[in-house]
Amino acid sequence: MASGVVSSSCFNNRTPENCAYSSYVQINTTLDKRVPNAPRAHSLLNSGLVVLTPSVEQANKLFKFFSSGRDLTDYVFPDQDLLSEVYAGKWKPISWEYNALRMLRTVHPDVWDDEKVRCVHYILSDKPWTSRKNPDVNALHFGILHEWWWNVFDEVSHELGSLTAEGSQLIQKYVDNSA
Repeated sequence: MASGVVSSSCFNNRTPENCAYSSYVQINTTLDKRVPNAPRAHSLLNSGLVVLTPSVEQANKLFKFFSSGRDLTDYVFPDQDLLSEVYAGKWKPISWEYNALRMLRTVHPDVWDDEKVRCVHYILSDKPWTSRKNPDVNALHFGILHEWWWNVFDEVSHELGSLTAEGSQLIQKYVDNSA
């Protein structure tokens, strides 16, 4: 998908066998070892939380890969597909709570623990910053996560506002505070 937009069928066709969290105990037992014959999704780097400071050498490696002529339009998740391919076997996954996919709370309640979550990955649509109005908790199962985002946003906004009005105005323009 050259546009980088993932069709809804991509998500609707997912099966529990393909979800890395379906065999969470096996995968998380030793984070540096892959489960043999695991589905492709188990080996992908999830870039919901990724911090990169590439050296000139690594930046050149990525540029060379982009310039190789390889057709990259088949990537479903361009950033993580690219990083997974370029750095295959050279990265280690972090525990789920540092990249807690928001649907994990509903789909795998046996894995999710509110007290362990450190960073929520607001994957897919209905980002909390697009509307302060809380989604229907019963329909979307994301209500509490939406509230978490706005609680942190309010705290940070208040703190930033006490330091600089300019900084507060800057972040306010990127969210929709209407209820």
